[in-house]
Amino acid sequence: MIKVADDQRKVGGVALGGIWIGSAPEEQLGIRREYDIGAILNVAQDLSSTRGWEHGIEAMHVGLIDGPGNELCAYYAAILALHALLKRHNTMICCHGGWRSLAVVMMYMSVTTGHTWDELLSMLRERTDYDLAEPSAVHRDVFNKLDRYLLKKLIGVT
Repeated sequence: MIKVADDQRKVGGVALGGIWIGSAPEEQLGIRREYDIGAILNVAQDLSSTRGWEHGIEAMHVGLIDGPGNELCAYYAAILALHALLKRHNTMICCHGGWRSLAVVMMYMSVTTGHTWDELLSMLRERTDYDLAEPSAVHRDVFNKLDRYLLKKLIGVT
């Protein structure tokens, strides 16, 4: 699991330090309490969440395919869902292996911080001890197509 940032600086009303990138096993193990995670965003189309209200966790699901076939609006929905959860909780975003999660977090951070794909990937690789592979080229293509002006307006980033 990767903690996106150590600081609690606020961007668009949320602390980037409240974002965690995880995988299905981490979501299923229920390790969120030790990290003060109060919400999970599942971005895998074919993965059922195992945690929810009965576990004291707010959960949302915006299913993405790890490759071609996603509508652009599905990425927007994932970015906006992540923002909504972050307004209330430290949030783990998860999928099977973490690649869709990583792509959505990079999209969100690009909107909130202005960093490029390569800058964000490099920064996140520095935050983990394991080999962090690059998400699918399809996700990078979407990253380049995002209407950041619109997303900034929607989440309140100036």
